[in-house]
Amino acid sequence: MKKKFIHSLLLFSLLLVSKIALAQEKIPWTELSFEERQILQQLQIQETQWESLPAERQQRIRRGATRFERMQPTERARALTQQRRFQYLNQQQ
Repeated sequence: MKKKFIHSLLLFSLLLVSKIALAQEKIPWTELSFEERQILQQLQIQETQWESLPAERQQRIRRGATRFERMQPTERARALTQQRRFQYLNQQQ
């Protein structure tokens, strides 16, 4: 029983570590779908800017682009307005 538990715990740990390692890999611009690239360009993120982002940030932005792609047109317009407003705030705001 103890041996089986330790084996399961070890397997779970290995899976967790491998998932974290994969999540830290940078995503080349060319690996993004056409739709993802279009969404990123709407958000004013170009290829050179994308390539310079840390892997973690690329992952978060890609997930956001996926959510954005699923939004209705009115939701998209509202999200773009909020994003643009946020871009122009200074650090204190």
